[in-house]
Amino acid sequence: MTTTTRTKTCAGPACDRRVYSRGLCRTHDQQRRKGRTLTPIPIPTIDLILDAAWCIGGTVTVAELSDRTGISHNTILRAIQRNPDLIECAGTIPVKHTGEPQSRDVSAWRITPAGLDRLHG
Repeated sequence: MTTTTRTKTCAGPACDRRVYSRGLCRTHDQQRRKGRTLTPIPIPTIDLILDAAWCIGGTVTVAELSDRTGISHNTILRAIQRNPDLIECAGTIPVKHTGEPQSRDVSAWRITPAGLDRLHG
């Protein structure tokens, strides 16, 4: 006999997290306990960055990630620094900016295997 276990998902708005208590995930349950209106949980910045890096493909610059996500350069760099296991420096690549006579080297980033697992997990 085969048994199938179905994981229940949160009843909160736009949420697919696993149920923690009373039909809600941990974050939505915390909102409920504090008497707040249940609101969608924002997507973590690192997940947006990983998704953008995957869509661009190969190695990417912070400028490319910023253009694709609308997230500031500083916020992207902070997220990368906080998650070195998910995205790593792949070296530098020459980039020529409009109006500049020469190209300059810019850090290039790539998704690590752990980052791929998180992205496709």
